[in-house]
Amino acid sequence: MVAIYLFALLAPLAALWVGYPAAMEWLIGHWTSEEYSHVVMLPIVGAYMALLSQPAADQSAKGPRYGGIALLAAGVVMLLLAHYGMMVSLYGFSLLAMVYGLFIVLAGWETAKRTRAALGLLMFMVPMPTALFNSMSGSLQLVSSNLGAWIVELFGITVHLQGNVIDIGRLQLEVVEACSGLRYLLPLIALAYIVAVFSRASVIRGGALLLAAVPITILLNSLRIALTAVFVEYFGINLTEGFLHDFEGWVIFFPALGLLALCNMALSRLARRDTSRSQWLLVPQGGFGKPLGAGMKALVSGSRTTLAAAMVPLIVVAYLPLVLPEKEIITPVREEFGLFPLELNEWKGEHQGMDAVYRNALPWSDYLLANYAKPGRGIVNVFVPYF
Repeated sequence: MVAIYLFALLAPLAALWVGYPAAMEWLIGHWTSEEYSHVVMLPIVGAYMALLSQPAADQSAKGPRYGGIALLAAGVVMLLLAHYGMMVSLYGFSLLAMVYGLFIVLAGWETAKRTRAALGLLMFMVPMPTALFNSMSGSLQLVSSNLGAWIVELFGITVHLQGNVIDIGRLQLEVVEACSGLRYLLPLIALAYIVAVFSRASVIRGGALLLAAVPITILLNSLRIALTAVFVEYFGINLTEGFLHDFEGWVIFFPALGLLALCNMALSRLARRDTSRSQWLLVPQGGFGKPLGAGMKALVSGSRTTLAAAMVPLIVVAYLPLVLPEKEIITPVREEFGLFPLELNEWKGEHQGMDAVYRNALPWSDYLLANYAKPGRGIVNVFVPYF
């Protein structure tokens, strides 16, 4: 099923590439970020999982395919909502629905159930919605800052913590979004899933392994932050930026993998499972040659009619933007903030300037920054950006 698995992934991507360049730009923009840099390896690992789940003998696909048609339709609806409604977070979910739908149409429901581990891995390719990503990043920043400050104090260094800023006197370390730990958490969760599949973990043990990735990430990310402060305090080495800072991040990731492996061993012992290498699912039944040949034959011969029928809706989807109304973004009519009144009852305001580094931080088109004063009432600072 390897050929069908890869085809079911590449065909919807090709449809998006042809008809929806904004979708591909959004997906590639996420996949090339450091948080999702591991995504490029997931289809390869998924194809290997599909190979492991395939029987050595050539067996025709069984089971109904109607569920695949429904998933394809749902994927198209989400794609159009993302395209015309600017609900960009749906791009990833629409791709996933189309991939699953196409696989079921080509291989059948029974084969999809047998290949569920490889299909499930593709979920980790979907970028998180922006609101969820920002919420998790902010929470991880605060937790890592607090735990990192506590670890720094264990080394006898006086620490003043304010929000996500760790002040050690000679240096203030700001735990920014890039240091929140998501760059560890997202790949580590994907690796936990891969370990669970290859070690033939049960659903409960696999779920526990996925959950274990969260405290492991928080612990080691906090340790990395604390070590940065300690090295600066005792050795005067500036690890807050540049090569040493990035290298330290890579070094910390390997203990995270080790803790994940130890956690898997501990869970296996609790479940009274043999954790020897022979129990791992690493080689397909009958070797590599027969499953690969059977999968290719199923794609090019046994599924020829189904393949042609499945390609029709994808071609239609790719060229839908040519026949549907052109997407139009309507900008509301509004007055510029420069005309905003500086006198409101007894309050009198004064415009304030903003440095270019802050003006360019976010893509707003207009903003109001002013101080309003009222006798006996102090000053109220007002800042409103307009996107």
